[in-house]
Amino acid sequence: RVISDLEITTDTDYLLRVVHTPSVTQVFLNDELYGEVHDINYVVTYGNPMYFARGVTGYIWGFRVIRNEFEFIRADLAQNLNIICTGAWVSPVVDASNAKDLSTGYASVFMEFGSYLVQSRSADSENGPWSDWVPASDAGKLLHEPKPYVQLRIVGINETVITSVTMYFDGMPTATLLKDGLTPNAMYCFRTFGDRVIIANGYDPLMAWDGESEAPVLVGGDPPSFQFIEVHQNRLWGWGGLMPSRLRYSDLLDADSWPALNFIDVSPDDGDHPTGLKTYGAYLLLPKSKRIAVLIGDQTSNYAVTWLESSFGIQGMNAISSTDKYLSYVAQDGIRFT
Repeated sequence: RVISDLEITTDTDYLLRVVHTPSVTQVFLNDELYGEVHDINYVVTYGNPMYFARGVTGYIWGFRVIRNEFEFIRADLAQNLNIICTGAWVSPVVDASNAKDLSTGYASVFMEFGSYLVQSRSADSENGPWSDWVPASDAGKLLHEPKPYVQLRIVGINETVITSVTMYFDGMPTATLLKDGLTPNAMYCFRTFGDRVIIANGYDPLMAWDGESEAPVLVGGDPPSFQFIEVHQNRLWGWGGLMPSRLRYSDLLDADSWPALNFIDVSPDDGDHPTGLKTYGAYLLLPKSKRIAVLIGDQTSNYAVTWLESSFGIQGMNAISSTDKYLSYVAQDGIRFT
């Protein structure tokens, strides 16, 4: 075996040890003799030390450390010492047993630069025995024997940087366009209410989709174009938009009914603006950028707004989360818990 045969597997620790003697250099991997080379030499290439030697098979073998990884190099003397970098990444074992058709496997590889070969192998068990490595087609189709356990091997040619590798079966997932013509660059807020998902972005009319129709439809009752929506105590709530500090709420269990008097103004003249909407147990949090209000009560007759004893607001609709019994959020000065 020679150095260029080395396969590096993710989530595995390796100990590479090189022992020099006057006549031979031995390479040990995890304290087992992996290979040996003769007439070792040392040069500096691209600012990195490179060790190389003439091998018994007529090649020059070498390795160097780049980006904290070993790069193994084979130079063919018949090609005037043109360097051929060889190295392989082997994926963890992938359990593909849930695939409907094990013969539909594909690999999708994204790289920054360089070139590569994709190979795969399969087995009936996670522990093997494994088939031989089989090259994939140019389109990325995996051609190994269909079996439930699969591994990929990505072989880099010359200097190659791979950014991601994806294996998929039963066809590549596709997206279906449901609605176009919406306001560009808007931030969307989605909430499930009843058997529909409600969609808000602060600019376009409030929409709802039942998961089966060809496209979302407008929510009934002519609600405002809320920027933030939330489900709380069997009502849909919303605020932000043209009247940012006016909190509106629907009738019970009916997102298509918005009585004109179902609203609460939350300090509309404070010079601040809403940054989210979050249900938290029996309370509805009404964050602004500088402080946080809380809706208390359980029916229209006793709804009231109070303010937390904090001078810090929340910085965005995705900057708030429930953490065990605490509420965590991103404030002006960092992450806070309350």
